[in-house]
Amino acid sequence: MHRRRLGRTGLQVSVVGFGGIPIIALSREKAEKVVRYAYEKGVNYFDTARAYGDSEEKMGAALKDVRDEVVLATKTHQRTKEAAARAGLKQSLRNLQTDRIDLVQLHGIDSEQLLKKAMSSEGALSALEEAKAQGKIDHIGISGHNPYVLAKAIRTGKFDAVLDPLNVLDRRANEELIPLAKELDVGVVIMKALGGCGSPLGYSQWGARLLGKPEIDWPDPVEFIAHFGKDGFERAERSLRFVLAHDIDTVIPGLRSTEEIDYVRARAKWFSG
Repeated sequence: MHRRRLGRTGLQVSVVGFGGIPIIALSREKAEKVVRYAYEKGVNYFDTARAYGDSEEKMGAALKDVRDEVVLATKTHQRTKEAAARAGLKQSLRNLQTDRIDLVQLHGIDSEQLLKKAMSSEGALSALEEAKAQGKIDHIGISGHNPYVLAKAIRTGKFDAVLDPLNVLDRRANEELIPLAKELDVGVVIMKALGGCGSPLGYSQWGARLLGKPEIDWPDPVEFIAHFGKDGFERAERSLRFVLAHDIDTVIPGLRSTEEIDYVRARAKWFSG
């Protein structure tokens, strides 16, 4: 699979990465099989988060013997230095069965207030910077759903990569964030290329516990959902073509089957060059 440089990190990442939310719904054995299959088919960028149930654990188990051949990216949803360092990062290292993580991102920074808190002297960013100095993480990134806040964040020079949605209905990242990231040599990772997670993946346990919502209420029914099955293939193909036509480094659709991996892998050629 074709690879691109993830901004100033210098990491060479597969143009289609592995979004780690859907494996929450799989058994440990099946999840590890799917993750491993992705690696064998040329995927080397694997995205997860502490907030994604047991995703980190499943991913770590599947990739522990090829650790140096893959790029592991996770996220911390803690906002304070103490919580991020003690509860967040240490647990992520254990879950992923590694002594260092390639990229750790501040998770869900969707407002200037959250950004200010995370970047304060006792904020989560300080913990990540200390961990980087200690060799526990290599690069620091930021994720969120508000490209205007993320643009403000990367202007600080503190972040090596940014993770933001881009799809046929939500094109806001094109207005400022993506051009700015390219100007600053910040890596660009795209989530929700197909409009977001959604039926028929069935995250009832995760959704109820972490989001406080029953499955029927999540995701928002007004959100554009493109998924595999029936006429979803045509919508998925158009959506992927749209995203891969932009100046981005990798896209991380949520994957939970070998069939889905084969599908997106076959379309990675759109992102060559």
